[in-house]
Amino acid sequence: MLFVCFLIDNPNKANVRREFLEVHRSYLKSHKDIIYFAGPLENEKQTENVGSLYVVEQPARAAADAWLANEPFAKNDLFSTKHIFGWHHLKGARKLYRRLYLYFQLDGKQSHNKRSRFRDEHVDYLLAHENHLFAAGPLFNDSDKINFEDRIGSLFVVDFSTRVLADHWREQEPYTKNNVYNQTWGYAFNNLWLGAEKSVQRSL
Repeated sequence: MLFVCFLIDNPNKANVRREFLEVHRSYLKSHKDIIYFAGPLENEKQTENVGSLYVVEQPARAAADAWLANEPFAKNDLFSTKHIFGWHHLKGARKLYRRLYLYFQLDGKQSHNKRSRFRDEHVDYLLAHENHLFAAGPLFNDSDKINFEDRIGSLFVVDFSTRVLADHWREQEPYTKNNVYNQTWGYAFNNLWLGAEKSVQRSL
């Protein structure tokens, strides 16, 4: 199963990215067969890396946790926030677009009924904007419970020319519009790794 590792930097640890960059690249390269896509989260002006997203293939969350624990940035306490969840990639061609924006969203406690009620609208919306989708799909706690009722959030990675347009797209998305999510993070995203064929040239 795919697992999303959504990670936000500790702002006081910027030196860790610089100091461990090469060993970090080597670690990812040594695990290239399990990396689905990966790259840094960027600040509003896209001038600084402020986090990372790794999407990796693992049998269970415990294995994803262990993989991340040995990743050099994580091992040296770069990240102040860590979320690891199972993920199904349901929409989006995973093409290398020029400008990507990422939304990592977690459901509220009473969101399941809303997910069911607005499911068709949500799917129709994604299909209507499929040309803007890099990757989209639901999050799960682990690989052992992956039915519709086990969905706990969503990851959207979208292609728009500006953050304003990307935010507008997200705000009109039916699950977002109807308050399925109670936690949302949004960042510019620089995908630097798309399967084994793409080598890393910049900091993830």
